[in-house]
Amino acid sequence: MFVLRGTVVTMGTDGAVLPGGAVYVGDDGLIAAITPVDAVPDGFGSTPRAVAAGRGFIAHYGWSSSAGRRGTACPRC
Repeated sequence: MFVLRGTVVTMGTDGAVLPGGAVYVGDDGLIAAITPVDAVPDGFGSTPRAVAAGRGFIAHYGWSSSAGRRGTACPRC
């Protein structure tokens, strides 16, 4: 399990952006939650955290299927 903190640009149709967001990844490697940075889901209290800073792009496993919808890079970074 780990937590990646930083700006989160969602792949939803509304393209929501969480400037202070956190992506929680479970032991199975799947995203367990996406929340504002201060909202910690149950079970993740002592999980290692990494801070993403600067320009970058981290995609979920199916990024190519959504690339046509949102582009292949973060449009707001």
